[in-house]
Amino acid sequence: MAGNKNDFVSDKRLYLDADDNVVDENNPKRAKLLVAEGASLPREEAEKYGLAKPLVEDETAELSEFAPGEEEGEEEGEVTTKAPASKKRASAKAKHK
Repeated sequence: MAGNKNDFVSDKRLYLDADDNVVDENNPKRAKLLVAEGASLPREEAEKYGLAKPLVEDETAELSEFAPGEEEGEEEGEVTTKAPASKKRASAKAKHK
């Protein structure tokens, strides 16, 4: 079954019990098959059953304005890169000699 790239793809058979709780194939309370191994569910349905987390509408909204290892400079628009800790220690040792 071809699906959307955001669909949930199951790595095992998942069933619903009589109360619509998701259970695995070994559960004696399983009532009906929800998704077969290797098959997909629409993301909304997978979210409803707690199988997938909701997607963030704008995936960049949660990202920092600066790349990892960078921080805002003193002047507006200026960005400085942090030196790795090993270089900071070497620099500190050189100053103390």
